[in-house]
Amino acid sequence: MSVPNVASGAVLDATCHWPEAKLGDLLPRPGLAILAPHPDDETFGCGMALAAAAASTLRPADAAIRLILLTDGEGSHRGSPTFPPARLADLRRRELSRALAILSPATDFEILSLSLPDGQCDPDRLDPQAKARACSFLEHGGCGTLWTTWAGDPHCDHVYAARLGAQLARDLDLALLTFPVWGRFGEHRPPANGMTFFDRAGAAAKRRAAQAYASQTTDLISDDPDGFQMPPAIAAHLIEHHEIFFRER
Repeated sequence: MSVPNVASGAVLDATCHWPEAKLGDLLPRPGLAILAPHPDDETFGCGMALAAAAASTLRPADAAIRLILLTDGEGSHRGSPTFPPARLADLRRRELSRALAILSPATDFEILSLSLPDGQCDPDRLDPQAKARACSFLEHGGCGTLWTTWAGDPHCDHVYAARLGAQLARDLDLALLTFPVWGRFGEHRPPANGMTFFDRAGAAAKRRAAQAYASQTTDLISDDPDGFQMPPAIAAHLIEHHEIFFRER
């Protein structure tokens, strides 16, 4: 995937024509689950809505929010000798824990890691064992609504999550909404069912939570010249801009 440096694109251009969603539009059925390709997509992609959902009366006070991680994020710095895959995966999980504690310190997050290979998921070949584990995790969690990444995101792991999410929503009869991360940039054709979301308190929490992901936004890992680092303009956009959702089901 080519990482953009400028926050512009067809999806962003289309947002001016879309309605502003209420939280109830994003949670049409009680019980929230999120399927994220990597630790950080839950924050940069939908962290504002996640914080708002966690604080809302639409979510029963004793109900956990369920998070499925497609990968452990171990592939962002493949050439780093100081952060080989296992150590990087551990770092990414610790960053995730800090981010979730900021987004909603009072929420019980239940997390399932499918540990599929970061950056190598094949959307045309969904792993049946991974799907079965995700299905069981959601089936016993009282989930009614699933959020995951948009199939228009130009990243194989994001497309894989979108396709897996579609199958889980169909099999478990869940409401399904998708959110673009990388697909909001560039000339990816937007669907007609888009809506935007902004919440002031959620935005403040998202801003702080994003700082937890130093491995993705700073030169914390400095010994891999080809390692991923989110361009500052893109990080700022994802943190400050309204979030985008598509109602799929």
